[in-house]
Amino acid sequence: MPLSRVILTEMNVNAHSCFITSRLAASYTATKREGPARNQEAHKGFVSLVVKANTEGRISDSLMQDMAVYFRTIAKKDWAQLARSAQEASQDPEARVAQFLGLTAEHPRTQFDLVFSDPEDLRIFHRRVETWGGKLGQVRILDATAHEHFHHMSRAGVLENLGGRQSPGGGLPGLFP
Repeated sequence: MPLSRVILTEMNVNAHSCFITSRLAASYTATKREGPARNQEAHKGFVSLVVKANTEGRISDSLMQDMAVYFRTIAKKDWAQLARSAQEASQDPEARVAQFLGLTAEHPRTQFDLVFSDPEDLRIFHRRVETWGGKLGQVRILDATAHEHFHHMSRAGVLENLGGRQSPGGGLPGLFP
């Protein structure tokens, strides 16, 4: 059975759009150990960076509550892979978007709903789509910049995304409104 719909939220095409992504890479890079101990050390460094940012008022209390749940989830992850993903988001966001746009053309019967909560990510994506010269699949851009990061992982956010109830952020040729 072919894939009919994909909903992607918080794509983090820009390293600056996600405090979390940039801290994941920094924490892993700062560790000096090897093997499983490196994952543990990176996790501890990451937690301390996030707690410090909350204490300094750089991230909200509601985001910090979401992060507390996230801390437990990522403790078991492969931090080398997390760091690679974080670096990929930061090195060339337009290349990351181009790679994704090419993927949509390979699946022409699949609807891709892209939900953006970061205004800069939304701008980067729009800019890259406007200069796109290749085939494009069914892409619908949804503007969720009124919401905070991690909203889309909450029950309300998931239901909004499944229902496509975010504001259209499209208006570009070849994109579904």
